[in-house]
Amino acid sequence: HEKGIFVFESKNYSGTIYGEIDQLNWIQVLDNGSKNKFYNPIRQNKTHIKALAKYLDLPEEDFLSYVIFSERCTLKKVPPKTPQVVVLRRPEMLERLQLQIAYNKRKYDDETFGKIISKLREGTNKSEEEKQKHIEDIKTKCPFCGNELILRKGKYGEFWGCSAYPKCKFTRQNK
Repeated sequence: HEKGIFVFESKNYSGTIYGEIDQLNWIQVLDNGSKNKFYNPIRQNKTHIKALAKYLDLPEEDFLSYVIFSERCTLKKVPPKTPQVVVLRRPEMLERLQLQIAYNKRKYDDETFGKIISKLREGTNKSEEEKQKHIEDIKTKCPFCGNELILRKGKYGEFWGCSAYPKCKFTRQNK
């Protein structure tokens, strides 16, 4: 939008969600009492924003992170909305986005906005082969530092860990 770049991370979880802005993992508690960890979606979206900012040659401050959870969950003890990060449920998204657009000042003139749109379109016109390679890279590269992920074994089973450990402590469940 000419008033900023909104980056959405959508989570289709149910249950109750707990998380702090700087935690590595958040917790999902289901109705049966079972708990599941998942990677902090604010951090996840921040990685997307860094990549977009670099690709578009724009400051990260121009981007607004929206973390959207399904209507099937309850958000408890999640970070409050800030000028750069919004965490909410899907039913609240449209109203919040409309307010944001109404109150933000215009960041881009028509020419700059056109260049941004062209660059984004250029990035999406990829062959199926390029898309598949990208998906494989996401599965095998650390989102924090870009090093290879290695399948490791721990006391709770197999997981993916960064090859730069202990310098980088990124881990992901083996699904």
